[in-house]
Amino acid sequence: MNSSSQLSLLGGSNVCSLHSRELGVRWYAVHSRSRHEKRIHQFLQTNSIDSFLPLYEAVHRWKDRRALVTLPLFPGYLFVHIASEERLKVLTAPGVVRLLSAHGRPIPVPDSEIDALRNCAARNARMEPHPYLTVGRRVLVKSGPFTDMEGILIRKKGQFRLVVSVNLIARSVAMELDRSDIVALSPTDLSARKGCASVSLSHATSSVSEPSRRDPLSRDFVA
Repeated sequence: MNSSSQLSLLGGSNVCSLHSRELGVRWYAVHSRSRHEKRIHQFLQTNSIDSFLPLYEAVHRWKDRRALVTLPLFPGYLFVHIASEERLKVLTAPGVVRLLSAHGRPIPVPDSEIDALRNCAARNARMEPHPYLTVGRRVLVKSGPFTDMEGILIRKKGQFRLVVSVNLIARSVAMELDRSDIVALSPTDLSARKGCASVSLSHATSSVSEPSRRDPLSRDFVA
């Protein structure tokens, strides 16, 4: 059975409180039993637990037919938006294996990583799973529907793509972008963005060093 490379991202989530972090509500990664992601997501939604399951569409081909199927973007994982004290409500859901934790406490997933995925889901962005990627030319989307999204630039089959990762579960996704929508990030920019989550696009681009100001797409990026 084969899957085509023509994919799109789907997904759903409840509206989050603007003060969720102040109330101790964070995003956490849920490890599920195989092929239980949708069932768990439905159970959590039914029980008023804020959850997010990124999905994508793929054409699967069999010998005698082909069909459009909807699959989890990260097989075996979904995300919940809860206070850590509420984890028992999630752990008792049928099909849940565990919350990703350290020393007995669940580890939060950075809001920026979830926001990037939700932003793509809301716009039905064409995305696909990608091998986990941590090293490469980091870029910033400066215009278009994904403005201020950060990721790693690659080139695959002649198309430039932005790879966005959820580091806690070591999974990545790739999305196609127009070359005019992105700008390279220098080490100075990366340090500034890590130190201040509210950094503006103008600040991120104004401090790019001269070598990084050249067209980031002039180099040969390979997936």
